[in-house]
Amino acid sequence: MESESIRTEIANYLHNHLDGAFWSAMTPEQQTALLQMATLDIASVVPALRIEDLPNVEDSPARPGQSDFFIAAVSEQALYLAHTYDAQKEGRVIQSQSVGDLSQTYKYLTDASSGSIGPRAAAFVKRLRSCTGRVLRFDR
Repeated sequence: MESESIRTEIANYLHNHLDGAFWSAMTPEQQTALLQMATLDIASVVPALRIEDLPNVEDSPARPGQSDFFIAAVSEQALYLAHTYDAQKEGRVIQSQSVGDLSQTYKYLTDASSGSIGPRAAAFVKRLRSCTGRVLRFDR
């Protein structure tokens, strides 16, 4: 899949998203940075993924398919980063909130692997992994 095709598909996905207005209000520089970060996040949790080998979405024989799940995962991760990046920089994200007595519970991030993928992106990553080859690791 070519980078221009990826950008077009992500723009289409986010245009029809409930957070579409939130995304559109960002500067092109912010969008580019978020998409770059999100793409690397998704690629890091799906090690067998070869982005350049993904078919274009419109050429995909089965819909939804691997390309659709990749686009959705990157888009959702970009939105997750946009909403939580400031909290992640502080080393914590809000895990729960209460209205009565106004309490909040934080999840503290101790390493890069905890809390780095948003919940909606994780759902698409799971589907992406199911249609991507596996990487086997052997240690002695």
